[in-house]
Amino acid sequence: MDHCTSPAKGGQEIFLLVERVTKKNIQIRFFELNDDEQEVWQGWGKFSELDVHHQYAIVFKTPMYDRNPNITQPVKVYMELTVLKVNGKNSDLYQVTNFGLDPKDPGQMDMKHHPHTTVAEYAVNEFDTVDQNTVDCSPQASISDRLRNVYISGLTKNSKTISSKSVCDIMQSPNCCDVIKMEVLPEDLSKANRTYQELKNFIKSRDARERAPEMLQYHLGDHLNTRRSNALHVFVALNRKEEVTFLLKMLVLSRKFELTNIPNSEWLTPLHIAAHCRNDEFVEYLLQCKANPLIQDNNGRTALHMAIKSVASLSMLEMLLKKKFLNQLIDLEDYEGRTPLNLAIETRNLMAIKTLCLFGADVNKKHHKNGFTPLRHAIEMQYVEAIQLLLLHPMLDIGAQTDFQGLSPFQFAIMNSSSKEVMEIINKFAISKGIQIEVKKEIEDEEEDDEDMEEIHIVAKIRNL
Repeated sequence: MDHCTSPAKGGQEIFLLVERVTKKNIQIRFFELNDDEQEVWQGWGKFSELDVHHQYAIVFKTPMYDRNPNITQPVKVYMELTVLKVNGKNSDLYQVTNFGLDPKDPGQMDMKHHPHTTVAEYAVNEFDTVDQNTVDCSPQASISDRLRNVYISGLTKNSKTISSKSVCDIMQSPNCCDVIKMEVLPEDLSKANRTYQELKNFIKSRDARERAPEMLQYHLGDHLNTRRSNALHVFVALNRKEEVTFLLKMLVLSRKFELTNIPNSEWLTPLHIAAHCRNDEFVEYLLQCKANPLIQDNNGRTALHMAIKSVASLSMLEMLLKKKFLNQLIDLEDYEGRTPLNLAIETRNLMAIKTLCLFGADVNKKHHKNGFTPLRHAIEMQYVEAIQLLLLHPMLDIGAQTDFQGLSPFQFAIMNSSSKEVMEIINKFAISKGIQIEVKKEIEDEEEDDEDMEEIHIVAKIRNL
């Protein structure tokens, strides 16, 4: 264990050498005893599965001493490592160690009190990882309930024409799909395996901490080969969990977070690849290691685009749409002008449409080439479920739906003989909003044309209800 003290407010990162453990079968407990040997306080070490490498180490954060976080003198407590049995009901006490709570902030700690602590170890202690609470992996039921409430709340005045049950039916969809793998070139795989083995051997050397950043830059930097695929790209693509967690843990301990954003020859980062492979676990790990979801590949696609196109899980979409990047990411267009919402409609990914709408996607945003809105896209595709959701959206602006030629989605629907079901949805919507739609046919004489051309106009008038 590299440290035996922690500030009373907690959050101190501790590097603990272990062997053959997983997140599911270990617990790290801190406790304090009074003079009568009675327990007066306990707290639990915090770590994610990424922080546990099955053959090497655990990196965990100490809990807050909530009995009195403003202590002025050091407090002696004990740290207990427990290994749970397979059934989870019994446990073996593996280790009990003396531990101290320090009133000082980590930034105020003087290195002279820790003669065996290196500068690299202090960098690790100051590592500020992404808070686990910011990665919300809520089950689909919760988000569906929230979506249902959003849409139904806007229908209370129109309950006679559009029932809440129909909305509830729309909200049902599968949650997630199996992880898939991408093909990699044999030479890339061979090089990735060599990299992994070399780094495993390297961490056993005495100067590993000091030289780790240099080694990682050499092995994972963007100078390797013509395809620029490094070991992290390869192992993420092949769903090699042990190798991925090992590499990411080395990046964390060396503070080389920028290497998570190295692109390959197609400008795909490991996060792009994990999203394409529908790998929730790797996406979570990479985001914790400060992978940037705003990076675009050579087609302008972000990891969010990749996740939507691959029909990834709800949990992945929510992780990618976390607050830090939400405003910049949610309506970001690829180089063809497709926003994530447009792509979700194009791929008929209803769950993604619902999720994006909940997180604030602009349902009135026009394609920069033609002025088509998401509603226009949905009507073009005769995508009934998407049309219903968009028409129920409380932020839909009917007056902002015309394209650059002045054609509204409703005009397009009539002119292109939309299906009976689509026209029924449009008519019900018009009635519920008090909109009267009249279709007039006008004949225009064109001097250059021998034949008459028909132009259909829609006149919309708002009734006083």
